[in-house]
Amino acid sequence: RSSDLSEQKDLVNCLSSVWRSPEFQQRTLMNLVVHRWKEAKLLVKCFLSYIKSHHKDVGLLFELLRVFTKRYMPSFLFFKEFLDQEVALKYTPDERRYVFFKFVEFFENGNFPEDLKAKALQHVLIPTFTASFAKGEKEKLLGGSPNPDQDRDGDIISVFIARVIDADNPLATSDALRILLLQFSALLVEKAPEYIHDPANKLQKQGSRLRRLTAYAWPCLLPRQCEDPAARYHGHLLLAHIIAKFAIHKKIVLQVFVSLLKAHAVEARGVIRQALEVLTPAIQARMDDGNTVLMHWTKKIIVEEGHTVAQLVHILQLLVRHYKVYYPVRGYLIQYMISSMQKLGYPPTATIEQRRLAVDLAEVIIKWEMQRIKEQQLEGIEGDRTGSRDGSPATTVTGVKRPGDDVGGGSDVKRPKLTRPSGIGIDLKYPVEKTHFDGVANFLVRIACQVNEPTAQATGSGPGELLSRRCLALLKTALKDVWPNVDVKITWFDKLLSTVVMP
Repeated sequence: RSSDLSEQKDLVNCLSSVWRSPEFQQRTLMNLVVHRWKEAKLLVKCFLSYIKSHHKDVGLLFELLRVFTKRYMPSFLFFKEFLDQEVALKYTPDERRYVFFKFVEFFENGNFPEDLKAKALQHVLIPTFTASFAKGEKEKLLGGSPNPDQDRDGDIISVFIARVIDADNPLATSDALRILLLQFSALLVEKAPEYIHDPANKLQKQGSRLRRLTAYAWPCLLPRQCEDPAARYHGHLLLAHIIAKFAIHKKIVLQVFVSLLKAHAVEARGVIRQALEVLTPAIQARMDDGNTVLMHWTKKIIVEEGHTVAQLVHILQLLVRHYKVYYPVRGYLIQYMISSMQKLGYPPTATIEQRRLAVDLAEVIIKWEMQRIKEQQLEGIEGDRTGSRDGSPATTVTGVKRPGDDVGGGSDVKRPKLTRPSGIGIDLKYPVEKTHFDGVANFLVRIACQVNEPTAQATGSGPGELLSRRCLALLKTALKDVWPNVDVKITWFDKLLSTVVMP
């Protein structure tokens, strides 16, 4: 019973020495006798019943993490649930602090295996700190009010930066451990930036804590020093959070952003996307010419490296996710987006994911134009009010002038160059050119007719059928609210009908 075991400290110590012994670990892994498989599982259950009433026996908790470092025959899902539900959610801030400082002791112990240090970060520290931040326990957890310019023994971030991460030798640990240290650092920067650097301190442009964190992640920008993609882009993630929270050198901002734009490694896709989600909205605030940077590098990569499908998909997915950020520079990107839509959607060998992304791009262009129309309508209302107040003739806008109402559709109008310091050099009121919205509309019609899934015809619910319906819905929206004067080319339609086999 757990109540009996909780009082048997000597018995627990004896069992833990058995658990730590290499002989037991080897026998548990290699023994093929069925009844031996359960030994490790039963021991872990005994230890958990003891830990429930002894939260400060952190050393034993860390030792149990061995089950995640090797391939045991039994399932230890119950242990993972214990860590997520008991340790991460129910421990008090003081108990979480105790766990952290015990981890620092084990981290500085050269005899403690690196794989256990990594698992302690992954399964204990990161989940517990995440849960504590979500509960609003930041000040209790980290050790008082923020004071980033003073190192204190009770300040968790001060101890972590001074004793755990080695900014002078960032590559001293294994890739697995460095990835988890970068994850934990990114969590601290995201949730507690005021404990790392005080922007109000004019005497220090960058505090010592911020410098050490930046230096720890810096080798990840150098592929020759950091070859593992997961470790490299977790460093990018930390730098992205630093850029989002603090004003650092603009060359670093540009280098991180361009590196992430060019990153399309499949094995690190999740962390690359996460880093871009943090960094992209911050570009405009961190650089004087933020919009110019967004436009220039996005267009450059589409044009020069778009022949690689993985790279093209990566950059276009970013544009779709952050279409509001790209709105001020949309005029420089639409023609490249349309050509990319056709490249992804038209080939017979295109996958359903590529065609879905192409339709996403068409939807973005329609949303941009709807936003422009909405802003122009609001401007007209404001102009009416201003004219009424000062007695001057009001500049009324009785209706939004849509593209195609003028002869020639405005396709010969030249866009001004980027000249303003803010990087917003295009006229935000300028509509999409007629050749472009004709291209979008024709693309939607072709994709709606081109998707063919014989296996889904009976139910009408296959991914291709759903994409076709989505294309038609977007086309109706565009014709009704955005572009009423679309020229649909039907030459390809005749060719499509000629391929239909009559019964």
